[in-house]
Amino acid sequence: MAEKKRMLLVSTDLDFCEFFQKLGDNKGYEVIRSFHTDAALLIDFIKEGNFDIIIQDLVIPDVKKGFKLFLEIRTAKELFNLPMMLFSIQNSPAGTIRQVTIRSNTGYTDFPTCLDKVAEKIEDSFKRNATVSSSSIR
Repeated sequence: MAEKKRMLLVSTDLDFCEFFQKLGDNKGYEVIRSFHTDAALLIDFIKEGNFDIIIQDLVIPDVKKGFKLFLEIRTAKELFNLPMMLFSIQNSPAGTIRQVTIRSNTGYTDFPTCLDKVAEKIEDSFKRNATVSSSSIR
């Protein structure tokens, strides 16, 4: 039997957490929630957790802090190739976010959205990461 994919959910919003817990239950993912907003603690937790993807609410507790947290995770050398997906319940500077996400193996979408759309984006992240991982072995 294949191992469950492990998703780390970084959010302080309960609706956001419930949405992703439901997605995880539907798709057979193991969903671990983290309410850490301290980058150093969170990065250590991620390194020890053997996660397949990080799902981050960009508004933790505000866009500025959420974006800073994202950048610190994404620039940690050991975590650079780990797929990430950013979500926001606020109107965000989408152009800026899209430019960053295109360059860093990260997906982005506004929240709320439908479970199927999110599941599709997560599966695409897993596929992209498998391609990146196999090409970096050569």
